[in-house]
Amino acid sequence: MTTVRRDITRTVALNGSHNGGSYPFGKSASTSDATTTALIVIPLLEGEACVFSGHIIGCQSDETDGATAHFEGGARRAASGNVTLIGTPAVRILESDAATNFTVTANTTDQQVEINVIGIAAESWRWEGFVTVTKV
Repeated sequence: MTTVRRDITRTVALNGSHNGGSYPFGKSASTSDATTTALIVIPLLEGEACVFSGHIIGCQSDETDGATAHFEGGARRAASGNVTLIGTPAVRILESDAATNFTVTANTTDQQVEINVIGIAAESWRWEGFVTVTKV
């Protein structure tokens, strides 16, 4: 089971077309299985591009294990096109002996970039993530 809290803290300083500009925001979630969970979602309109960087920390509910990741990358969406990652996002994972994972994907159904966490079956984990996004 996955629970994603929708209480995003977002400070926005936008300018230009398509809500361009830079803004940071955070997100939290919890997992109790090994299902991929989109912790951070960055939607892109047609004709928009972005660069993003951030970090995630996760801890098992009893604090006996933990994992962290730092990530950065870029994405674009052409007119009448799908979201596409620009190159390969860099994901640096620092973790203890946990079998958790972190990924960055382009979701072409919902037209968004997703920064994902993957928990562990039959273990409860808490996740916190922070990202800064710059759009043009």
